[in-house]
Amino acid sequence: MEAAHWAQALQDSGFAAAVRGGAYVYPFVNVLHILGVGLIVGSILALDFRILGFATSVPADGASRLLTPFAVAGLAIALPSGFALYVSDAVSLSKNNLMWAKLVLLALGIANALLFRRLWNSRLADWARNATAIAKAQAILSILIWLAVPTLGRLVAYL
Repeated sequence: MEAAHWAQALQDSGFAAAVRGGAYVYPFVNVLHILGVGLIVGSILALDFRILGFATSVPADGASRLLTPFAVAGLAIALPSGFALYVSDAVSLSKNNLMWAKLVLLALGIANALLFRRLWNSRLADWARNATAIAKAQAILSILIWLAVPTLGRLVAYL
């Protein structure tokens, strides 16, 4: 089945109709999505800035332990709510290049976060003041990605 047919099938589903049809369902799902994105972006950016040398009075490993559950919770909220928003208008969104760019960057952001955790999690306690140059480069990349994802998400609605 072609992508266009999948998009049409998703948009024609009862689930998509329920998201579109209720006076409060779509706005509620949208608010959930914004909450989830805020948790992801806020917690990841806070940790990235700590890795870059801000707030050195907060241990990097402590910041990671505190912020990671919020990022995971945000992802657990944003992914299903984003899917619900997508299926409500899947045909036009599947043709939108900004939407595809957002999804690619979302995948890159998640992959970068997982890679960061794998590479550096055991070393965070040693970074009282300075992280490695590679970790800092990864943090800068993370900031750029996680600022671009919601920006593209908003632009999808207008362009």
